[in-house]
Amino acid sequence: MFVALLCLSIGIAFVGYLCNALYKHLFPHPTAPNTWVKGPEHLQHCTQDLRIEAPRMIKTLPTDYQWIKQLVASDGSEYFRISVKGNYTQLPIEQCNNGEVVVKAYDRNAQEYLVYDGFKHGWDSLISGDYEWVTPHLQFEHTLRDAKQHEQFKIYLSCTYTPAAFDELEDGIDEYGNVIIGGKYRQRSFKYDKVFADGFSSITIWAENPKGKVITLLSKQCATCMLTQ
Repeated sequence: MFVALLCLSIGIAFVGYLCNALYKHLFPHPTAPNTWVKGPEHLQHCTQDLRIEAPRMIKTLPTDYQWIKQLVASDGSEYFRISVKGNYTQLPIEQCNNGEVVVKAYDRNAQEYLVYDGFKHGWDSLISGDYEWVTPHLQFEHTLRDAKQHEQFKIYLSCTYTPAAFDELEDGIDEYGNVIIGGKYRQRSFKYDKVFADGFSSITIWAENPKGKVITLLSKQCATCMLTQ
C-alpha cells in the first residue's frame, strides 16, 4: 500500500512538472530573456544572426535582453556604404554629441536601409514625448570613411532592453492592443509590439571594413529618463 501511494505521488509530481514545463514553453513570461527581444521593427526584415567570422568583440557580448544582429541586403550582400546625417565631430557618436543623428546604409544596388533614426527610435524618442512623425531635415550629411579611405563596411547592431520599463506600460493598453502615450494635449498611440521593438534603452552600431578592422560608429543611451528616476 505504501509503495503504491509513493509511486502515485511520484507520478503526479512528474505529470505536474511536465505540464508546468509545457506551459512555460507555450506562454513564456514577457520578461524572460530572449523570448520577446525581436529587435527594432524596421530592421527585422534586413538582419541576420552573426556568422562565425563576425568580430569576437561582438560575438562575446551578453545576450540577456539584448538583440545582436548583422545588417544584410535584400540580395544577400553584406557590405554597405554608410551615410550619417547630423552634427557630430568624432566617432563614436555618443550621448554627449549635440543633436540627433540618422544613420542610413546603401547596398551595391543603391537600395537604402534606415539603420537608426534618433528622432524615432529608442525609449526617449518613442515613450518620453520627443517622437517626431517626420524626421527634421538635417543639414550635414557625411559618408563614412575610415583611416584607409574604405567606404564599404559590414554593419553590426546591438540593442538592449529594460523589461521592467515595459511592465509599467501594461496598464495603458487599450482594447485594440495599443499603448496611449503622452499628456493631455499631445497623445500618441502605438501598437504594443512596436513599443516592445523600438523602445530599446541603448544601441551600438559597429562598422567592419574589408580588412576586418572594426569601428564603433554609434554608442548611445536611449533611455536617459530611466537613469534619472
